[in-house]
Amino acid sequence: MGRCDVKVINIKECPEYGNEIAGALTRYLEYVLRIRDLNILLVPLCNFCGVCWEEFVDSSAIQEEPLYKAITGLQPNMEDAILFLTPESLGRGDEASSLYNKSRMLREFFTNTSCAKTANYENVCEVLKELVIEVKKKKRFFDRLSPQEAKDVYSKCLNTRIKLIDEEKEIREIKKEIAEKYTHVSFHTVTHGNIREVEKILRGGKPAELGKKYRSLRKNEWHYDIGFSIAWGSKLVRDARILIIDDNPEALKDDIREIIKLLGEKCEIHLLAENEWKKFLPEDKDSVWKQAYKGKEAGFNVHKYSQTNEEEDKTSLFQNGEFIYTHIVVDLLLGNYNDGNRVIREFVKFRKFINSGRKPEERIYFDIIALSLSEEMDDIQRALWEGAVAYVFKQRILMLPGIIARLEKGRKILKQIEQRELSKARNFGKIYHLPYWVRRKLQTTPFAVFFGDEVGEEKREKLNRIAKELAI
Repeated sequence: MGRCDVKVINIKECPEYGNEIAGALTRYLEYVLRIRDLNILLVPLCNFCGVCWEEFVDSSAIQEEPLYKAITGLQPNMEDAILFLTPESLGRGDEASSLYNKSRMLREFFTNTSCAKTANYENVCEVLKELVIEVKKKKRFFDRLSPQEAKDVYSKCLNTRIKLIDEEKEIREIKKEIAEKYTHVSFHTVTHGNIREVEKILRGGKPAELGKKYRSLRKNEWHYDIGFSIAWGSKLVRDARILIIDDNPEALKDDIREIIKLLGEKCEIHLLAENEWKKFLPEDKDSVWKQAYKGKEAGFNVHKYSQTNEEEDKTSLFQNGEFIYTHIVVDLLLGNYNDGNRVIREFVKFRKFINSGRKPEERIYFDIIALSLSEEMDDIQRALWEGAVAYVFKQRILMLPGIIARLEKGRKILKQIEQRELSKARNFGKIYHLPYWVRRKLQTTPFAVFFGDEVGEEKREKLNRIAKELAI
């Protein structure tokens, strides 16, 4: 029988209290929760020494930095997890310069891709319980990477070159800027300042300064959006095939060349060629729906993008009888009217029709994402009610990889849930009239995860006890 080991990351400036906390958490795991064979790397976000940011986060893609070394040193025969511990009690950090705030991108990446949690002194016991459940279920239910695997993906994300960002700067400097802008406070403070400066110029300031201030505003948004995609592990999205329906494809081509870099190696983006969007309206003489409802191929022209290639091609919704797309991105303003919602509606109707005659394991599951320059709440709300699961502002399109990554887990487990006998017995009445994205969350978010024979009879009782405590 193994034992628990909570080990503090090796940063020499951190005070001794880190070792005392690690000892207390080890005793809690072993004697209260009665958990064995669990290895936790404790990362204190203490703010006391003033140098943790430089040593711990600032060079996180470099193999010599403390986090990389600490994760590499985890014992391979034990189940591994990371616990970020902060003395701060506010959800967004007590101040902009706090290590809790500055480490947001790194913490969220490991939380979303590996077995990692962030806790403070008030909720550390509850978070430890959640971490235990996640570690024990990571391969079967949560589809988590090990910390060792996650750190390699994180390094790969941070070394991805985006042309919109200053190419002359070193990777280390660019990475620091992205992490800084992705904090809860910095982005909004700088953005609000830039917007006010632009408004002053428009109301009688120096016109020559307008371009400079606007670029500063957009660059700030690019940094934040790239940080968002990294934090959600967009590089881990595998085999996604994305169809983008827009009436002005030329305006999107440069953005798509950058977006594809933030996705996994086997992902593809298909951008409809000019005027091809009309084929997705039911009244068009060349409408794809006439053939799609029969499960047949109906061709349309696309610009195809992958990590290594870019070409013009002709494709269809179906190939060899199989629906080929995992995500449909629809611009709301198509032509001279808001025909994007009609296209969303047609995809929702089609999905419902095609799945109604199929066995659960044969059904198709694709996400619909609305894309628009509009910031009107009515446009956003209507798109979500029509069946979109997310809404992306066109000027913030670099967030698209992160949004896809955020939704991917739910899309993949829908098929598993539909095959369970429990799903056939559900009767929530009017709850089915909720927007699709709300129903998705209700369908795929577990409130209690129970263990069966996969952990053995001896462990089952204590793990299920922890799961029940978390569900209450």
